[in-house]
Amino acid sequence: MISFKVILGSLLILLVVAIAILGAVCYDGNLKTLDAVHWVDHSHRVVEKVDAISITCKNIQLQAGEIEKSRKRLEATKILFAATDSLRALTSDNSDQNRRIDSLEAILRQWIASDYSAVIGTDSGWSAYHEVVSRQLNSIKATEEILLRQRVIRTQKSAAGFKNTLALLLCSITVLLLSAFFAIRYNFNKRIRMQEELRRSNVLFEKVFYESPIAIVISELETGKILHCNSVFAGTVNYSMDALVGNTAVELGIFESQEQRNNLVSDAIAGGVAKQTEVYIQPRGGDRIYVSIHAHVIPLYDSPCLLTAILDLSSHKQAEEDTKKALEAVLELSRLKADFVTLASHEFRTPLTTIRSSAFLLENYSYGESRERAVRHLAKINSSVNSLTSMLDEFLAITKIDEGRVHPSFEQMDLPAFLADLCRNLQAFAKPGQTIGYDHTGSNDVLTDRIMLSNIVRNLVTNAIKYSPENSPIYVSTRVNGKIYLTVIDAGIGISKEDQKHLFERFYRASNAGNAQGTGLGLHIIKRYVEMLEGTVTLESNTGKGTQVNVILSMPA
Repeated sequence: MISFKVILGSLLILLVVAIAILGAVCYDGNLKTLDAVHWVDHSHRVVEKVDAISITCKNIQLQAGEIEKSRKRLEATKILFAATDSLRALTSDNSDQNRRIDSLEAILRQWIASDYSAVIGTDSGWSAYHEVVSRQLNSIKATEEILLRQRVIRTQKSAAGFKNTLALLLCSITVLLLSAFFAIRYNFNKRIRMQEELRRSNVLFEKVFYESPIAIVISELETGKILHCNSVFAGTVNYSMDALVGNTAVELGIFESQEQRNNLVSDAIAGGVAKQTEVYIQPRGGDRIYVSIHAHVIPLYDSPCLLTAILDLSSHKQAEEDTKKALEAVLELSRLKADFVTLASHEFRTPLTTIRSSAFLLENYSYGESRERAVRHLAKINSSVNSLTSMLDEFLAITKIDEGRVHPSFEQMDLPAFLADLCRNLQAFAKPGQTIGYDHTGSNDVLTDRIMLSNIVRNLVTNAIKYSPENSPIYVSTRVNGKIYLTVIDAGIGISKEDQKHLFERFYRASNAGNAQGTGLGLHIIKRYVEMLEGTVTLESNTGKGTQVNVILSMPA
Protein backbone atom coordinates (compact mmCIF):
# COMPACT_ATOMS: atom_id res chain seq x y z
CA MET A 1 0.00 0.00 0.00
CA ILE A 2 1.32 3.49 -0.94
CA SER A 3 2.44 5.42 2.14
CA PHE A 4 1.09 8.80 3.15
CA LYS A 5 4.50 10.44 2.65
CA VAL A 6 4.64 9.32 -0.98
CA ILE A 7 1.11 10.58 -1.65
CA LEU A 8 1.71 13.94 0.04
CA GLY A 9 5.08 14.37 -1.69
CA SER A 10 3.50 13.64 -5.07
CA LEU A 11 0.72 16.17 -4.41
CA LEU A 12 3.24 18.85 -3.39
CA ILE A 13 5.37 18.19 -6.49
CA LEU A 14 2.28 18.46 -8.69
CA LEU A 15 1.31 21.67 -6.87
CA VAL A 16 4.76 23.21 -7.44
CA VAL A 17 4.66 22.16 -11.11
CA ALA A 18 1.17 23.66 -11.49
CA ILE A 19 2.31 26.94 -9.88
CA ALA A 20 5.38 27.05 -12.15
CA ILE A 21 3.18 26.44 -15.21
CA LEU A 22 0.80 29.15 -13.96
CA GLY A 23 3.71 31.62 -13.69
CA ALA A 24 4.97 30.70 -17.16
CA VAL A 25 1.50 31.00 -18.65
CA CYS A 26 0.96 34.35 -16.93
CA TYR A 27 4.32 35.62 -18.16
CA ASP A 28 3.66 34.43 -21.70
CA GLY A 29 0.13 35.86 -21.60
CA ASN A 30 1.46 39.19 -20.37
CA LEU A 31 4.00 39.31 -23.21
CA LYS A 32 1.33 38.47 -25.78
CA THR A 33 -1.03 41.06 -24.30
CA LEU A 34 1.63 43.76 -24.36
CA ASP A 35 2.50 42.84 -27.93
CA ALA A 36 -1.15 42.91 -28.96
CA VAL A 37 -1.70 46.26 -27.21
CA HIS A 38 1.41 47.59 -28.93
CA TRP A 39 0.14 46.65 -32.40
CA VAL A 40 -3.35 47.94 -31.70
CA ASP A 41 -1.84 51.23 -30.52
CA HIS A 42 0.38 51.16 -33.60
CA SER A 43 -2.67 50.87 -35.86
CA HIS A 44 -4.38 53.70 -34.00
CA ARG A 45 -1.34 55.94 -34.50
CA VAL A 46 -1.23 55.10 -38.23
CA VAL A 47 -4.89 56.09 -38.56
CA GLU A 48 -4.22 59.25 -36.56
CA LYS A 49 -1.29 60.14 -38.84
CA VAL A 50 -3.44 59.61 -41.94
CA ASP A 51 -6.13 61.85 -40.42
CA ALA A 52 -3.45 64.44 -39.55
CA ILE A 53 -2.15 64.47 -43.16
CA SER A 54 -5.71 64.85 -44.44
CA ILE A 55 -6.37 67.74 -42.04
CA THR A 56 -3.07 69.40 -43.02
CA CYS A 57 -4.04 69.24 -46.68
CA LYS A 58 -7.40 70.87 -45.94
CA ASN A 59 -5.74 73.61 -43.89
CA ILE A 60 -3.38 74.35 -46.76
CA GLN A 61 -6.34 74.74 -49.11
CA LEU A 62 -8.18 77.01 -46.70
CA GLN A 63 -5.09 79.18 -46.19
CA ALA A 64 -3.97 79.18 -49.84
CA GLY A 65 -3.97 82.92 -50.30
CA GLU A 66 -2.23 83.53 -47.00
CA ILE A 67 0.35 80.91 -47.81
CA GLU A 68 0.99 82.47 -51.21
CA LYS A 69 1.31 85.95 -49.82
CA SER A 70 3.42 84.99 -46.81
CA ARG A 71 5.47 82.64 -48.76
CA LYS A 72 4.97 79.79 -46.22
CA ARG A 73 4.97 77.17 -48.86
CA LEU A 74 8.22 75.69 -47.60
CA GLU A 75 6.86 75.23 -44.08
CA ALA A 76 3.70 73.50 -45.34
CA THR A 77 5.83 71.21 -47.45
CA LYS A 78 7.96 70.30 -44.48
CA ILE A 79 4.90 69.51 -42.38
CA LEU A 80 3.46 67.21 -45.06
CA PHE A 81 6.71 65.34 -45.69
CA ALA A 82 7.42 65.04 -41.97
CA ALA A 83 3.96 63.44 -41.49
CA THR A 84 4.62 61.17 -44.49
CA ASP A 85 8.00 60.07 -43.10
CA SER A 86 6.40 59.41 -39.72
CA LEU A 87 3.66 57.35 -41.38
CA ARG A 88 6.26 55.39 -43.35
CA ALA A 89 8.15 54.65 -40.14
CA LEU A 90 4.97 53.34 -38.51
CA THR A 91 4.19 51.01 -41.44
CA SER A 92 7.74 49.84 -42.10
CA ASP A 93 6.65 46.21 -41.48
CA ASN A 94 3.93 46.39 -44.15
CA SER A 95 5.23 46.53 -47.74
CA ASP A 96 1.74 47.21 -49.20
CA GLN A 97 1.28 50.22 -46.96
CA ASN A 98 4.79 51.41 -47.82
CA ARG A 99 3.92 51.34 -51.55
CA ARG A 100 0.76 53.33 -50.87
CA ILE A 101 2.74 55.87 -48.81
CA ASP A 102 5.34 56.11 -51.57
CA SER A 103 2.56 56.82 -54.05
CA LEU A 104 1.13 59.45 -51.69
CA GLU A 105 4.57 61.07 -51.33
CA ALA A 106 5.03 61.04 -55.10
CA ILE A 107 1.71 62.82 -55.54
CA LEU A 108 2.69 65.39 -52.94
CA ARG A 109 6.08 65.96 -54.57
CA GLN A 110 4.43 66.30 -57.98
CA TRP A 111 2.06 68.85 -56.54
CA ILE A 112 4.95 70.78 -54.92
CA ALA A 113 6.90 70.80 -58.14
CA SER A 114 3.89 72.33 -60.05
CA ASP A 115 2.65 75.91 -59.90
CA TYR A 116 1.47 76.06 -56.31
CA SER A 117 -0.87 79.00 -56.62
CA ALA A 118 -2.29 77.65 -59.85
CA VAL A 119 -3.29 74.37 -58.26
CA ILE A 120 -4.40 75.69 -54.89
CA GLY A 121 -5.98 78.87 -56.11
CA THR A 122 -8.51 77.28 -58.49
CA ASP A 123 -11.35 75.03 -57.43
CA SER A 124 -10.85 72.57 -60.27
CA GLY A 125 -7.13 72.29 -59.51
CA TRP A 126 -7.70 71.71 -55.81
CA SER A 127 -10.50 69.21 -56.39
CA ALA A 128 -8.33 67.08 -58.65
CA TYR A 129 -5.48 67.25 -56.21
CA HIS A 130 -7.71 66.61 -53.18
CA GLU A 131 -9.40 63.63 -54.84
CA VAL A 132 -6.10 61.89 -55.58
CA VAL A 133 -4.70 62.57 -52.10
CA SER A 134 -7.94 61.56 -50.34
CA ARG A 135 -8.17 58.33 -52.33
CA GLN A 136 -4.62 57.40 -51.38
CA LEU A 137 -5.12 58.37 -47.71
CA ASN A 138 -8.43 56.46 -47.52
CA SER A 139 -6.72 53.39 -48.99
CA ILE A 140 -4.00 53.58 -46.35
CA LYS A 141 -6.56 54.19 -43.60
CA ALA A 142 -8.88 51.39 -44.72
CA THR A 143 -6.02 48.88 -44.85
CA GLU A 144 -4.86 49.91 -41.39
CA GLU A 145 -8.38 49.69 -39.99
CA ILE A 146 -8.64 46.13 -41.34
CA LEU A 147 -5.35 45.32 -39.63
CA LEU A 148 -6.68 47.00 -36.48
CA ARG A 149 -9.79 44.82 -36.43
CA GLN A 150 -7.70 41.67 -36.99
CA ARG A 151 -5.35 42.65 -34.22
CA VAL A 152 -8.24 43.41 -31.88
CA ILE A 153 -9.76 39.97 -32.65
CA ARG A 154 -6.42 38.25 -32.06
CA THR A 155 -6.03 40.18 -28.84
CA GLN A 156 -9.48 39.09 -27.68
CA LYS A 157 -8.81 35.46 -28.61
CA SER A 158 -5.47 35.55 -26.87
CA ALA A 159 -7.09 37.09 -23.80
CA ALA A 160 -9.86 34.45 -23.85
CA GLY A 161 -7.32 31.61 -24.21
CA PHE A 162 -5.27 33.07 -21.42
CA LYS A 163 -8.35 33.26 -19.20
CA ASN A 164 -9.28 29.65 -19.96
CA THR A 165 -5.75 28.40 -19.31
CA LEU A 166 -5.58 30.47 -16.15
CA ALA A 167 -8.94 29.12 -14.98
CA LEU A 168 -7.84 25.53 -15.71
CA LEU A 169 -4.58 26.00 -13.85
CA LEU A 170 -6.35 27.65 -10.93
CA CYS A 171 -8.83 24.76 -10.81
CA SER A 172 -5.96 22.27 -10.91
CA ILE A 173 -4.15 24.10 -8.14
CA THR A 174 -7.39 24.21 -6.13
CA VAL A 175 -7.90 20.47 -6.63
CA LEU A 176 -4.30 19.77 -5.62
CA LEU A 177 -4.63 22.00 -2.57
CA LEU A 178 -7.89 20.27 -1.57
CA SER A 179 -6.33 16.86 -2.20
CA ALA A 180 -3.34 17.77 -0.05
CA PHE A 181 -5.68 19.15 2.62
CA PHE A 182 -7.85 16.02 2.69
CA ALA A 183 -4.78 13.78 2.59
CA ILE A 184 -3.32 15.62 5.56
CA ARG A 185 -6.68 15.55 7.32
CA TYR A 186 -7.10 11.84 6.63
CA ASN A 187 -3.61 11.11 7.89
CA PHE A 188 -4.24 13.30 10.92
CA ASN A 189 -7.50 11.47 11.71
CA LYS A 190 -5.74 8.16 11.11
CA ARG A 191 -3.00 9.13 13.51
CA ILE A 192 -5.61 10.18 16.07
CA ARG A 193 -7.33 6.79 15.69
CA MET A 194 -3.98 5.00 15.92
CA GLN A 195 -3.11 6.94 19.03
CA GLU A 196 -6.48 6.05 20.52
CA GLU A 197 -6.03 2.40 19.60
CA LEU A 198 -2.52 2.52 21.03
CA ARG A 199 -3.88 4.01 24.23
CA ARG A 200 -6.53 1.31 24.45
CA SER A 201 -3.93 -1.34 23.67
CA ASN A 202 -1.74 0.01 26.45
CA VAL A 203 -4.69 -0.04 28.85
CA LEU A 204 -5.57 -3.56 27.73
CA PHE A 205 -1.94 -4.67 28.10
CA GLU A 206 -1.78 -3.24 31.59
CA LYS A 207 -5.02 -5.00 32.50
CA VAL A 208 -3.89 -8.31 31.00
CA PHE A 209 -0.32 -8.08 32.28
CA TYR A 210 -0.76 -6.72 35.78
CA GLU A 211 -4.20 -8.15 36.61
CA SER A 212 -3.84 -11.54 34.92
CA PRO A 213 -4.45 -14.59 37.14
CA ILE A 214 -1.40 -16.16 35.45
CA ALA A 215 2.14 -15.26 36.46
CA ILE A 216 3.79 -13.23 33.65
CA VAL A 217 7.38 -11.98 33.48
CA ILE A 218 9.41 -10.20 30.77
CA SER A 219 13.18 -10.56 30.80
CA GLU A 220 16.13 -9.79 28.54
CA LEU A 221 16.79 -12.68 26.20
CA GLU A 222 20.58 -12.68 26.54
CA THR A 223 21.15 -11.80 30.19
CA GLY A 224 17.89 -12.98 31.74
CA LYS A 225 17.51 -9.72 33.65
CA ILE A 226 13.88 -9.21 34.66
CA LEU A 227 12.35 -6.05 33.13
CA HIS A 228 8.69 -6.39 34.16
CA CYS A 229 6.55 -8.82 36.12
CA ASN A 230 3.05 -8.91 37.56
CA SER A 231 1.97 -9.37 41.14
CA VAL A 232 0.99 -13.01 40.56
CA PHE A 233 4.55 -13.90 39.62
CA ALA A 234 5.88 -11.95 42.59
CA GLY A 235 3.48 -13.79 44.90
CA THR A 236 4.34 -17.16 43.37
CA VAL A 237 8.08 -16.79 43.99
CA ASN A 238 7.55 -14.83 47.26
CA TYR A 239 9.45 -11.70 46.20
CA SER A 240 8.40 -8.08 45.85
CA MET A 241 8.26 -6.72 42.31
CA ASP A 242 10.98 -4.17 43.14
CA ALA A 243 13.26 -6.98 44.29
CA LEU A 244 12.64 -8.95 41.10
CA VAL A 245 13.18 -6.15 38.54
CA GLY A 246 16.84 -5.84 37.58
CA ASN A 247 17.81 -9.32 38.77
CA THR A 248 17.74 -12.72 37.07
CA ALA A 249 15.73 -15.78 38.09
CA VAL A 250 18.98 -17.75 38.39
CA GLU A 251 20.55 -15.19 40.72
CA LEU A 252 17.44 -15.22 42.94
CA GLY A 253 17.44 -19.02 42.97
CA ILE A 254 14.05 -19.31 41.24
CA PHE A 255 15.57 -21.52 38.55
CA GLU A 256 17.65 -24.39 39.80
CA SER A 257 20.46 -23.65 37.34
CA GLN A 258 21.45 -21.52 34.37
CA GLU A 259 21.12 -24.61 32.20
CA GLN A 260 17.42 -24.78 33.03
CA ARG A 261 16.88 -21.28 31.66
CA ASN A 262 19.16 -21.90 28.67
CA ASN A 263 17.04 -24.90 27.67
CA LEU A 264 13.91 -22.76 27.92
CA VAL A 265 15.46 -20.01 25.76
CA SER A 266 16.73 -22.52 23.18
CA ASP A 267 13.26 -24.03 22.81
CA ALA A 268 11.70 -20.58 22.44
CA ILE A 269 14.24 -19.49 19.80
CA ALA A 270 14.02 -22.75 17.85
CA GLY A 271 10.24 -23.04 17.73
CA GLY A 272 9.14 -19.48 18.39
CA VAL A 273 7.24 -20.65 21.47
CA ALA A 274 8.23 -23.10 24.19
CA LYS A 275 4.88 -24.80 24.84
CA GLN A 276 4.06 -26.44 28.15
CA THR A 277 7.55 -26.81 29.46
CA GLU A 278 6.89 -28.30 32.88
CA VAL A 279 9.62 -27.72 35.46
CA TYR A 280 10.11 -27.09 39.17
CA ILE A 281 10.90 -23.57 40.42
CA GLN A 282 12.02 -22.56 43.88
CA PRO A 283 10.16 -19.70 45.64
CA ARG A 284 11.92 -17.89 48.46
CA GLY A 285 11.50 -19.63 51.78
CA GLY A 286 9.18 -22.35 50.55
CA ASP A 287 8.93 -25.75 48.90
CA ARG A 288 9.50 -26.27 45.20
CA ILE A 289 6.54 -25.56 42.92
CA TYR A 290 5.70 -27.59 39.82
CA VAL A 291 4.80 -25.14 37.01
CA SER A 292 4.05 -25.05 33.30
CA ILE A 293 6.05 -22.40 31.42
CA HIS A 294 5.15 -20.87 28.06
CA ALA A 295 7.94 -18.66 26.67
CA HIS A 296 7.91 -16.50 23.54
CA VAL A 297 10.60 -14.24 22.04
CA ILE A 298 9.33 -10.68 21.46
CA PRO A 299 11.04 -7.42 20.36
CA LEU A 300 10.99 -4.82 23.14
CA TYR A 301 13.02 -1.66 23.62
CA ASP A 302 14.82 -2.39 20.31
CA SER A 303 16.17 -5.69 21.63
CA PRO A 304 14.89 -9.28 21.86
CA CYS A 305 13.15 -10.16 25.12
CA LEU A 306 11.55 -13.29 26.56
CA LEU A 307 7.87 -13.14 27.48
CA THR A 308 7.13 -15.94 29.92
CA ALA A 309 3.77 -17.10 31.30
CA ILE A 310 3.92 -19.40 34.32
CA LEU A 311 1.02 -21.54 35.53
CA ASP A 312 1.19 -23.17 38.95
CA LEU A 313 0.49 -26.89 38.51
CA SER A 314 1.21 -27.97 42.07
CA SER A 315 -2.41 -28.83 42.83
CA HIS A 316 -2.76 -30.51 39.42
CA LYS A 317 0.42 -32.48 40.02
CA GLN A 318 -0.85 -33.62 43.40
CA ALA A 319 -4.20 -34.53 41.85
CA GLU A 320 -2.37 -36.43 39.11
CA GLU A 321 -0.39 -38.39 41.70
CA ASP A 322 -3.58 -39.14 43.62
CA THR A 323 -5.30 -40.19 40.39
CA LYS A 324 -2.41 -42.47 39.48
CA LYS A 325 -2.59 -44.10 42.89
CA ALA A 326 -6.37 -44.47 42.61
CA LEU A 327 -6.02 -45.87 39.09
CA GLU A 328 -3.43 -48.36 40.26
CA ALA A 329 -5.80 -49.36 43.06
CA VAL A 330 -8.68 -49.71 40.59
CA LEU A 331 -6.52 -51.76 38.23
CA GLU A 332 -5.46 -53.95 41.08
CA LEU A 333 -9.07 -54.35 42.18
CA SER A 334 -10.08 -55.12 38.60
CA ARG A 335 -7.33 -57.68 38.36
CA LEU A 336 -8.44 -59.27 41.62
CA LYS A 337 -12.06 -59.26 40.40
CA ALA A 338 -11.04 -60.86 37.11
CA ASP A 339 -9.01 -63.47 38.96
CA PHE A 340 -11.93 -64.12 41.27
CA VAL A 341 -14.42 -64.42 38.38
CA THR A 342 -12.07 -66.77 36.54
CA LEU A 343 -11.47 -68.83 39.66
CA ALA A 344 -15.16 -68.86 40.60
CA SER A 345 -16.18 -69.82 37.06
CA HIS A 346 -13.82 -72.75 37.06
CA GLU A 347 -14.68 -73.77 40.62
CA PHE A 348 -18.44 -73.55 39.96
CA ARG A 349 -18.18 -75.62 36.83
CA THR A 350 -17.03 -78.74 38.73
CA PRO A 351 -20.06 -78.99 41.07
CA LEU A 352 -22.41 -77.94 38.24
CA THR A 353 -21.01 -80.71 36.06
CA THR A 354 -21.45 -83.14 38.95
CA ILE A 355 -25.07 -82.01 39.49
CA ARG A 356 -25.81 -82.35 35.77
CA SER A 357 -24.27 -85.87 35.64
CA SER A 358 -26.12 -86.91 38.77
CA ALA A 359 -29.40 -85.62 37.39
CA PHE A 360 -28.82 -87.60 34.19
CA LEU A 361 -28.15 -90.78 36.19
CA LEU A 362 -31.18 -90.23 38.42
CA GLU A 363 -33.32 -89.81 35.32
CA ASN A 364 -32.09 -93.17 33.98
CA TYR A 365 -32.53 -94.93 37.33
CA SER A 366 -36.05 -93.69 38.00
CA TYR A 367 -38.83 -96.30 37.65
CA GLY A 368 -42.48 -96.75 38.38
CA GLU A 369 -45.11 -94.14 39.06
CA SER A 370 -42.64 -91.60 40.44
CA ARG A 371 -40.56 -91.51 37.25
CA GLU A 372 -42.65 -88.80 35.53
CA ARG A 373 -42.40 -86.45 38.48
CA ALA A 374 -38.73 -87.23 38.90
CA VAL A 375 -38.05 -86.50 35.26
CA ARG A 376 -39.88 -83.18 35.56
CA HIS A 377 -37.88 -82.13 38.58
CA LEU A 378 -34.65 -83.32 37.01
CA ALA A 379 -35.46 -81.21 33.92
CA LYS A 380 -35.77 -78.16 36.19
CA ILE A 381 -32.39 -79.05 37.71
CA ASN A 382 -30.82 -79.30 34.23
CA SER A 383 -32.41 -76.00 33.16
CA SER A 384 -31.08 -74.22 36.25
CA VAL A 385 -27.64 -75.77 35.75
CA ASN A 386 -27.62 -74.63 32.11
CA SER A 387 -28.63 -71.10 33.17
CA LEU A 388 -25.88 -70.96 35.78
CA THR A 389 -23.36 -72.30 33.25
CA SER A 390 -24.45 -69.68 30.69
CA MET A 391 -24.09 -66.92 33.29
CA LEU A 392 -20.62 -68.13 34.23
CA ASP A 393 -19.68 -68.27 30.53
CA GLU A 394 -20.80 -64.66 30.06
CA PHE A 395 -18.89 -63.46 33.13
CA LEU A 396 -15.81 -65.31 32.00
CA ALA A 397 -16.12 -64.00 28.42
CA ILE A 398 -16.46 -60.32 29.42
CA THR A 399 -13.53 -60.72 31.84
CA LYS A 400 -11.31 -62.11 29.10
CA ILE A 401 -12.39 -59.32 26.71
CA ASP A 402 -11.62 -56.62 29.29
CA GLU A 403 -8.20 -58.12 29.95
CA GLY A 404 -7.44 -58.14 26.20
CA ARG A 405 -7.05 -61.90 26.08
CA VAL A 406 -9.61 -62.36 23.27
CA HIS A 407 -8.44 -61.87 19.68
CA PRO A 408 -10.13 -62.93 16.44
CA SER A 409 -8.77 -66.01 14.70
CA PHE A 410 -9.87 -65.98 11.08
CA GLU A 411 -10.45 -69.22 9.19
CA GLN A 412 -12.11 -70.29 5.96
CA MET A 413 -15.56 -71.81 6.52
CA ASP A 414 -18.83 -72.77 4.80
CA LEU A 415 -21.18 -70.16 6.27
CA PRO A 416 -24.64 -71.60 5.35
CA ALA A 417 -23.67 -75.13 6.45
CA PHE A 418 -22.27 -73.83 9.76
CA LEU A 419 -25.28 -71.65 10.61
CA ALA A 420 -27.86 -74.21 9.45
CA ASP A 421 -26.35 -76.76 11.86
CA LEU A 422 -26.25 -74.16 14.65
CA CYS A 423 -29.92 -73.24 14.12
CA ARG A 424 -30.89 -76.93 14.29
CA ASN A 425 -29.10 -77.26 17.63
CA LEU A 426 -30.79 -74.12 18.98
CA GLN A 427 -34.21 -75.47 17.93
CA ALA A 428 -33.93 -77.86 20.92
CA PHE A 429 -34.07 -74.85 23.27
CA ALA A 430 -37.11 -73.26 21.57
CA LYS A 431 -40.46 -72.88 23.29
CA PRO A 432 -43.39 -75.06 22.17
CA GLY A 433 -44.49 -74.04 18.68
CA GLN A 434 -41.48 -71.77 18.02
CA THR A 435 -39.66 -72.36 14.73
CA ILE A 436 -36.18 -71.19 13.71
CA GLY A 437 -35.85 -70.62 9.96
CA TYR A 438 -32.62 -69.94 8.10
CA ASP A 439 -31.83 -68.82 4.55
CA HIS A 440 -28.70 -67.65 2.77
CA THR A 441 -27.79 -65.75 -0.42
CA GLY A 442 -24.45 -65.05 -1.99
CA SER A 443 -21.13 -66.84 -1.68
CA ASN A 444 -20.89 -69.76 0.77
CA ASP A 445 -17.19 -69.45 1.67
CA VAL A 446 -16.27 -66.74 4.16
CA LEU A 447 -13.20 -65.82 6.21
CA THR A 448 -14.12 -65.04 9.82
CA ASP A 449 -13.75 -66.18 13.45
CA ARG A 450 -15.86 -69.31 13.92
CA ILE A 451 -16.21 -69.02 17.72
CA MET A 452 -17.11 -65.31 17.76
CA LEU A 453 -19.66 -65.78 14.95
CA SER A 454 -21.16 -68.77 16.80
CA ASN A 455 -21.45 -66.74 20.03
CA ILE A 456 -23.05 -63.80 18.18
CA VAL A 457 -25.70 -65.98 16.47
CA ARG A 458 -26.29 -68.12 19.57
CA ASN A 459 -26.82 -65.06 21.77
CA LEU A 460 -29.18 -63.35 19.32
CA VAL A 461 -31.27 -66.49 18.71
CA THR A 462 -31.37 -67.29 22.46
CA ASN A 463 -32.68 -63.79 23.15
CA ALA A 464 -35.29 -64.21 20.39
CA ILE A 465 -36.44 -67.50 21.97
CA LYS A 466 -36.45 -66.04 25.46
CA TYR A 467 -38.48 -62.90 24.66
CA SER A 468 -40.85 -64.34 22.02
CA PRO A 469 -44.13 -66.12 22.80
CA GLU A 470 -44.90 -69.75 21.98
CA ASN A 471 -45.93 -70.61 18.41
CA SER A 472 -43.99 -67.67 16.92
CA PRO A 473 -41.42 -67.76 14.11
CA ILE A 474 -37.75 -66.73 14.36
CA TYR A 475 -35.91 -65.92 11.14
CA VAL A 476 -32.15 -66.03 10.64
CA SER A 477 -30.72 -64.90 7.30
CA THR A 478 -27.24 -64.25 5.92
CA ARG A 479 -25.91 -62.59 2.79
CA VAL A 480 -22.32 -62.45 1.56
CA ASN A 481 -21.24 -59.64 -0.75
CA GLY A 482 -17.72 -58.60 0.17
CA LYS A 483 -18.95 -58.54 3.80
CA ILE A 484 -21.12 -60.83 5.95
CA TYR A 485 -24.65 -59.46 6.49
CA LEU A 486 -26.49 -61.25 9.34
CA THR A 487 -30.13 -60.55 10.31
CA VAL A 488 -32.18 -62.09 13.15
CA ILE A 489 -35.91 -61.28 13.29
CA ASP A 490 -38.43 -62.29 15.96
CA ALA A 491 -42.05 -61.49 16.85
CA GLY A 492 -41.41 -60.97 20.53
CA ILE A 493 -42.21 -58.30 23.11
CA GLY A 494 -40.03 -55.69 21.39
CA ILE A 495 -37.87 -52.98 22.94
CA SER A 496 -38.86 -49.36 23.68
CA LYS A 497 -36.99 -46.42 22.07
CA GLU A 498 -35.73 -45.30 25.47
CA ASP A 499 -34.29 -48.76 26.28
CA GLN A 500 -32.65 -49.01 22.85
CA LYS A 501 -30.30 -46.13 23.77
CA HIS A 502 -28.70 -48.22 26.55
CA LEU A 503 -29.28 -51.76 25.33
CA PHE A 504 -25.63 -52.48 24.47
CA GLU A 505 -24.36 -51.21 27.82
CA ARG A 506 -22.99 -53.65 30.38
CA PHE A 507 -25.59 -55.21 32.75
CA TYR A 508 -28.45 -53.23 31.19
CA ARG A 509 -31.80 -54.98 30.79
CA ALA A 510 -34.88 -53.63 29.04
CA SER A 511 -37.66 -52.37 31.30
CA ASN A 512 -40.13 -54.93 29.87
CA ALA A 513 -37.81 -57.93 30.37
CA GLY A 514 -39.89 -59.04 33.36
CA ASN A 515 -38.81 -62.23 35.13
CA ALA A 516 -36.87 -63.60 32.15
CA GLN A 517 -33.47 -64.82 33.24
CA GLY A 518 -30.43 -62.87 32.09
CA THR A 519 -27.41 -60.87 33.20
CA GLY A 520 -27.60 -57.94 30.78
CA LEU A 521 -24.22 -58.91 29.33
CA GLY A 522 -25.29 -60.77 26.18
CA LEU A 523 -25.77 -57.80 23.81
CA HIS A 524 -22.73 -56.05 25.30
CA ILE A 525 -20.59 -59.12 24.53
CA ILE A 526 -22.08 -59.23 21.00
CA LYS A 527 -21.10 -55.60 20.44
CA ARG A 528 -17.55 -56.25 21.64
CA TYR A 529 -17.20 -59.28 19.34
CA VAL A 530 -18.57 -57.30 16.38
CA GLU A 531 -16.13 -54.45 17.04
CA MET A 532 -13.20 -56.92 17.14
CA LEU A 533 -14.36 -58.25 13.74
CA GLU A 534 -14.46 -54.61 12.45
CA GLY A 535 -18.23 -54.66 12.00
CA THR A 536 -21.36 -52.86 13.14
CA VAL A 537 -24.54 -53.94 14.93
CA THR A 538 -27.86 -52.07 14.78
CA LEU A 539 -31.30 -52.80 16.16
CA GLU A 540 -34.82 -51.98 14.96
CA SER A 541 -37.70 -52.60 17.32
CA ASN A 542 -41.06 -51.36 18.57
CA THR A 543 -42.78 -52.44 21.78
CA GLY A 544 -45.07 -55.44 21.12
CA LYS A 545 -44.02 -55.73 17.46
CA GLY A 546 -40.85 -57.78 17.63
CA THR A 547 -37.18 -56.98 17.01
CA GLN A 548 -34.76 -57.06 14.09
CA VAL A 549 -31.02 -57.11 14.72
CA ASN A 550 -28.66 -56.37 11.81
CA VAL A 551 -24.98 -57.31 12.00
CA ILE A 552 -22.37 -56.47 9.36
CA LEU A 553 -18.96 -58.16 9.63
CA SER A 554 -15.87 -57.34 7.59
CA MET A 555 -13.64 -60.01 6.08
CA PRO A 556 -9.85 -59.67 5.78
CA ALA A 557 -8.63 -59.01 2.25
